[in-house]
Amino acid sequence: MQINTIFSLLTNIRNSQKAGKNNIIQPYTKTLFSIVTLLYNEGFVRGFFLKRINKKKMLCILIKYKNDLPTIKEISAASFPKSNFNIKKDELVKNYNGKGLIIMSTTKGIITNETAFKYQKGGKILFKIK
Repeated sequence: MQINTIFSLLTNIRNSQKAGKNNIIQPYTKTLFSIVTLLYNEGFVRGFFLKRINKKKMLCILIKYKNDLPTIKEISAASFPKSNFNIKKDELVKNYNGKGLIIMSTTKGIITNETAFKYQKGGKILFKIK
């Protein structure tokens, strides 16, 4: 898994929200596509699409705002390139303090803590989002 590309995505989302931008463009990877799909399904981004720029596949992500405020209030990386934060299936909680999600990598793919709880799958915590 490409932790550096995930960190780049998180940083770009955070910075674009602070700057009030409407979209960001990231190089396409299957991992980023899975993460952005999950963020879209959970209502954190307005949408996304694939685009070819100079023969390279790019992922265009539309930033979501509600009442001129970003829908993502906090986004923080939990794993670092040379360390892992793994969670066992018996340590899972259905919801993360009642608000926000934990995004994790499991044998079922990249899923939320709620989905991991449902399937009783542990995995590597990638980041937390509120």
